[in-house]
Amino acid sequence: MNDQTTSPEPTASWWEDYLEIFFAPSQVFARREKSGFLLPLVILTVLSGVLIVGLKGSFAPAFEADITRQMELVQQNNPQITAEQLEQGRAMQGTMGTIMFVAMMPILALIIGFTLWLFGKFVGATETLSQAMLIAAFASFPRIVYLLAGGIQGLVMPEESLNGMSRLSLGPARFLDPDSASALSVVLASRFDLTLIWITILLAIGLKVISKIPMSKAMVAAGLVWLVGALPGLLGAMRAGG
Repeated sequence: MNDQTTSPEPTASWWEDYLEIFFAPSQVFARREKSGFLLPLVILTVLSGVLIVGLKGSFAPAFEADITRQMELVQQNNPQITAEQLEQGRAMQGTMGTIMFVAMMPILALIIGFTLWLFGKFVGATETLSQAMLIAAFASFPRIVYLLAGGIQGLVMPEESLNGMSRLSLGPARFLDPDSASALSVVLASRFDLTLIWITILLAIGLKVISKIPMSKAMVAAGLVWLVGALPGLLGAMRAGG
């Protein structure tokens, strides 16, 4: 007689997922593979929003330095624009910047999820689009660490050194002066931020666990997502003259 016993599915309180995703991601993906992505996406957005608004002052010098460079570039390419129009543009970007920063968190997660689902098909992954969105939502939680680290840096670093958001990077971009380095080099260096690498690894783990594919194949799909994520910044830098 075949006496087969099945081990119970792993269970945990919903809030434990958002702690364990940082140190036991495989367990999170294994027990939530059939769950929807809406809850983690909402929690990601709320936590990000609270941190972005709460730490707005510490990010302000770096953010305003980037706006200043953008306005200077606009003026160079459009000399007919008046100083008053530039100031209005600056004020609008300052007001909308926080809103866009918060809104981009869930939007980026959804884009990453769709891209992961698409590239997953090339490596034989069987995850559904909803599961890919779930993986992307949980994999985006290291952005919370980035916001905390960036906010702390903004509080303790000398204001004159905060001449761009890249200075708050957790990677090689922090060592490039955005006032003198090419935009292309800053964008390329920013792709090696520890946060993005962490997210990429979590994407691969989630794809491996949910689709039951080898880690090597999952890393290929996640690596392609990382590569595609660089394209908007690279294209923007090239349009700006590198």
